[in-house]
Amino acid sequence: MLDWLLQNQNSDGGWGYAPGRRSSLEPTALAALALAGCDARGEPGRRAVSWILARESPEGGFAATERGPQGSWASPLAVLALRRAGAGAEARGRALDWLLKIGGETLDLDDSNELNGSLRGWSWYPKTFSWIEPTAYAIIALKAEGRGNHARVEEAERMLLDRVCVGGGWNYGNKRVLGEDLVPFPQVSAKALIALRDRKDRRELGESARFVLEGDSRQYRSTVTRAWIALARASWGRPLGDLAAAVRENARDDLEEGTAAVAAALVLLVEALPGYHGFDD
Repeated sequence: MLDWLLQNQNSDGGWGYAPGRRSSLEPTALAALALAGCDARGEPGRRAVSWILARESPEGGFAATERGPQGSWASPLAVLALRRAGAGAEARGRALDWLLKIGGETLDLDDSNELNGSLRGWSWYPKTFSWIEPTAYAIIALKAEGRGNHARVEEAERMLLDRVCVGGGWNYGNKRVLGEDLVPFPQVSAKALIALRDRKDRRELGESARFVLEGDSRQYRSTVTRAWIALARASWGRPLGDLAAAVRENARDDLEEGTAAVAAALVLLVEALPGYHGFDD
């Protein structure tokens, strides 16, 4: 996986989602994390850091691509990558300040949903509703950088707890729509659990933890899903068992798909466990 990642780094220093695609922030940030996690920083790592730093706006948000909006949902991943690489302290500080100033839009409660729409997390796109995954990313980054006690983080945690599906786990944003309970998704749920890894004593998380941490992860064919479950288990101090092998099992096939760089990076992050827990060791 490391060789594949190094061979498919773009000439500008970043990674696209698949070979030959233009560089994007999510695969580049995850790749930079992976390189640092397996002690392969060197010139590829420095080029990745330079690419990430060049995407930051004066306000602090990072653009998802060279042509994307200045502040994107992937900004927390940029913070985590720079932190792991020991780079960009000032850039990280600006990004964290920016994160704490923005948030998802509130939503009036009506008969179509059953959630507390006044609680703000973070959104995929500016001035839209809060969703689970961008909220989890922001919480992880803020906690990693020592800002976990901020009121915005506390509110976002309450938002996550408010959106837990019946039986545990998380859907993308809602738990119930038009009178129907929504099903949880393992990858989304794993990211939320990583964000809440220091809240293991919360009773509301019991069913969610069992759904993600104790289920049969081999039923999921996606390498990315398996990898996020592995990272969640590690961040909660749970043994991986044969999950690390399962993550790699079908990774070679995934390298031909649209999330190739993400899959490769996550495989390397999992293989760096147990010395790499929750993105902030």
